[in-house]
Amino acid sequence: MPPVPKFVFRLDPVLGVRTRKEESARQELASADARKRACEDRLAETRRLLAETLEQNPGSSFDLKTGLYLDCYREYLGRRGTEEVRVLARREKEVEERRARVVEARRARAVLERLKEKQYSHFCAQETARETRELDDAGTRSFQFQQAKKKGGE
Repeated sequence: MPPVPKFVFRLDPVLGVRTRKEESARQELASADARKRACEDRLAETRRLLAETLEQNPGSSFDLKTGLYLDCYREYLGRRGTEEVRVLARREKEVEERRARVVEARRARAVLERLKEKQYSHFCAQETARETRELDDAGTRSFQFQQAKKKGGE
C-alpha cells in the first residue's frame, strides 16, 4: 500500500508573510493608538492647567507683575492647547490610517486562509475517493478470488 499523501499548501510561505504583515500592522496600530492617548492626556492636562489659572483669584491686593506673568502663562497654555489639538488631529488620522492597514492586511491573509481551506477540503475529498477506490478494488479482488476458488473446488 503506498504511503498516505500529506496535504501541502504551496502558498504557505506567502500566507506566513501576510500573517507577519498583519501582526506588524496591528503593532503599528497599537503604537499609534498609544501616541494618540498620550496626546489626549497632554491636552487634558493643559486644559486643566488653563482652567486652574483662570479660576485663580489674585486676592485682595493685586500685584501687576504677578498678573502679567499669569496672563503670559495663560496665553502660553492657550497656544499649547491649540497646538496639542492640531497634534491630536494628526494622531487620530494616523490611527485611522493604521486601522485601515490592519483591515487590509487581515483581508489579504483571510483570502489565502480561505483558499487553503478550500484546497484542504478538495484534498480530503480526493483522499476519501482514493481510499474508497482502494477498498472497492480490494473487495473486488477478494470476491474474484473467492469465485475462482469455488470454481476450482467444484
